[in-house]
Amino acid sequence: MELNYLIVYYSFVKKFLLSYEKINNYYFFFIFILNFKNSILAQSVPKLQDSTNQFIVNKAFAIAPKSGIIYYKNNALFPGELFTDYINYTGLGEFDTMILTKSTHDSMLADVNSPAPNSFHDVYQQYYKNVKIEGALYTEHYNSNCVWLTSGFLVENLSLNCNPIINDTIAFDSAVYYVNSETYVWDSTGVLPVGELVIISAESNQTVNYKLTWKFKIHSLNPFNILDIYVDANNGEIVKELSSINHDGQFDHKYYGNKSDLDTKYKYIWWSIWDRWYLFADDNSRNIYTTNNYDQSNFALNHWYWDDMTYRLGSDNWGTTDDKATSAHYSVSKSWDFFKQTSLNRNGPTGWGKHLLVASNCNINGSYFDDFFEYGAAYSHKENEDFILVGNSSNGNHLSTYDMMGHEFTHAIIHNASFLPNEKISGAINESFSDIFGFLVERYMNNGVLRNWTIGEDASAIYRDIQNPNNWNHPSFYLQDGYYYLRPTDPNATNNKRPNRLNDFFGVHINAGVQNKWFYLLSMGGNQTISFNAPNSPPPQIRYVSGIGIDKASRIAYYAMTNFINYEPKENNTFEVVRESTIAAAKKLYGICSNEYVQTCKAWYAVNVGKDCEACSIEEGWCGNNENVLNQVKEFLQDLIKINLYPNPTDKRITIFIEEPNSFVKSDNYEFKIFDMNGKLVHTSNTSNINNNTINVENLSNGIYFVSITANNWVKNIKFVKK
Repeated sequence: MELNYLIVYYSFVKKFLLSYEKINNYYFFFIFILNFKNSILAQSVPKLQDSTNQFIVNKAFAIAPKSGIIYYKNNALFPGELFTDYINYTGLGEFDTMILTKSTHDSMLADVNSPAPNSFHDVYQQYYKNVKIEGALYTEHYNSNCVWLTSGFLVENLSLNCNPIINDTIAFDSAVYYVNSETYVWDSTGVLPVGELVIISAESNQTVNYKLTWKFKIHSLNPFNILDIYVDANNGEIVKELSSINHDGQFDHKYYGNKSDLDTKYKYIWWSIWDRWYLFADDNSRNIYTTNNYDQSNFALNHWYWDDMTYRLGSDNWGTTDDKATSAHYSVSKSWDFFKQTSLNRNGPTGWGKHLLVASNCNINGSYFDDFFEYGAAYSHKENEDFILVGNSSNGNHLSTYDMMGHEFTHAIIHNASFLPNEKISGAINESFSDIFGFLVERYMNNGVLRNWTIGEDASAIYRDIQNPNNWNHPSFYLQDGYYYLRPTDPNATNNKRPNRLNDFFGVHINAGVQNKWFYLLSMGGNQTISFNAPNSPPPQIRYVSGIGIDKASRIAYYAMTNFINYEPKENNTFEVVRESTIAAAKKLYGICSNEYVQTCKAWYAVNVGKDCEACSIEEGWCGNNENVLNQVKEFLQDLIKINLYPNPTDKRITIFIEEPNSFVKSDNYEFKIFDMNGKLVHTSNTSNINNNTINVENLSNGIYFVSITANNWVKNIKFVKK
């Protein structure tokens, strides 16, 4: 057995050393032997999602294990108790700590259809032996009374040595050797990236392991990219790369006509004979800096001085001067306005107005993306800075359309609100939310008029269609033919040193079609046929959705995107997670048995995610309820009740059939009263039967009558004619 281990070691070390020939052979051979057992598996059933956990039994109202969401009973849990008084029920061990990293308050305004959310959200980050576990975030959602929902995933049962064997200098050399670019930002600045020690999940044979890694943000200039590179802190292997740039298509920018509301800033320059107006937007809470003189060194160092911004001398009438900068500046400003001035009420990407930097003339298309597809605009983040980079398409046209800039602006929001790595399903969810809100920004700029459901049409280059993803060979339901589910272990994924970049990080733009179609169906309603071409597939099914309108759907999507989306590394944010997150949002915003909740569920079922809605019951003990919500739900449930009376008109008898589709409104006693046109009571009877209740009206005079039906929880009236 020991001999077999040595053979494995030798083969692995030899392969590694051939790739990393600059590193001492014997040193790394010693490293590998010491760390043979450092591949750690997480518990398969998280303790907080385990229905046998007494904590869950006593305090939870309902649990959705796949999404990491738990609904709590009234006054069962109060803010801060989970990781103090009840930490023994969470699955955390003696080396685990939870650090409160962010507290937010709902900013979404009320409308006539939704009670104002009065909720707070505390986000906790898990650390193991004082090292951050990336993505292990847990959120408490609470109102003034109690915690009504928690969401997230914890990493349990770790047994990991958190003392790195290689230092950050050696790890940095490995990262640079892997990226293998010609030039980097630090070639001119001399400022090297600082490594961060983090624990991350890594796939191995479809099993999640956790590894101690050094994380570096590598900013290369030729070719241009910003990458997060994770280097194994024990052996120097590259564990994972992620792009810090969320790319999109190449659009030929066309101006939206003459505009008189370009937000600029006047600045007096004492040594200049000319007045200066800078592309700095600061009206209506905006905080946007735009430059047409893109300097990658300044970009890397976050030095954006006044002189780096594009300005005009003499007057604020720009005309076509610096048209790339002004059009990008304007479109991004309007994206800011959409989120701030609508019911979403969000102040910029961070929510509190931190500045956003726009580089309007970037050469970011092409390079290593040539053999897949090119990009010409992107959102990027670096060291807590948010950037929107706007470049040109392959034929030289600028790319700052309303929907495009709204798309990139939404990427910035997601980066500040959620943890959605730009790969696989989590990346597809990220791209889809950005498509949805890019579409909504364009609709906002057209005064709410719906023009289309495509992204990039103003640039004459449509790359995605929210209404009909299949038009661009993107799936409109989960696992439809064309759905991209290539795994990192598949041989077709390894045709290059950087397979992730060549396969769109495993289909992030392609698989976005699933959630895009969900949003369209939730907004507008319709049906979808679920069918597969594979042998022995089930017969086609037609699934129906009744739309709730674009505005309501957008609130549900936004609330889920900024409050509930959780990252579970084993499932990589399956669509099932987003499904449950949007259902939680619909319950909170519109009521736990509301039509909005029902259609949210049905829309996911229509895109082959999850099951059809089950009959819900009004959860009187749920902490997320309040009086307004309960009253609203009760009114809605009464609307669901259907009374069928036949024949009508009648000469002898009427038969009454009652439909009660929900458990809350079901009754065990029904009283029938018949009134004439003058309000005189002419008949009374009782029954416990909802089917085929026949009443003899032969002795009544001809005319119009009203039947009043009173049940345990509702009253309904229906008219009939006696002839």
